[in-house]
Amino acid sequence: MTLSQTLASRGRYSEMEMSIRECLQLRSSQKVTVMTCKATDSLIDVIKSIYSGQVHRLVVVNASQHVVGLVSLSDLFNFLVFRSNYLLKSKSELEEADEAEEAYFKEQFDFG
Repeated sequence: MTLSQTLASRGRYSEMEMSIRECLQLRSSQKVTVMTCKATDSLIDVIKSIYSGQVHRLVVVNASQHVVGLVSLSDLFNFLVFRSNYLLKSKSELEEADEAEEAYFKEQFDFG
C-alpha cells in the first residue's frame, strides 16, 4: 500500500501539508511493502515484479540488501522504446554492450 493509498483509505486527501514525520507515523500503522530487485535480475523478472506488485518502481538492492538504486516504469519504457535496436544486435555486439554496461554500473554503484 502506498502513502497515497494510506491517505485515501483514511479520507485524508486534504492533509497534503503534513510533515514527513506525520506521514511516516501514519504509514507505520499500515502494512507497506517495499518491492526490491537485484541488478542481476532479468528484464522480464523486473517487469513481472512491477506488474504483480502494482508498483511504479523497484528498489535495487545488493547481496547485503543495501539500496544501490531504483528502476522505474519510465526506465523500462525508455529502454524498450529508445534502445529497441539493442534487441536486434548480433550476439557478439550484445556481449560487448553488456560488458560496457556492466563496467559502467560497477563504476557508478557498488553492486558488491
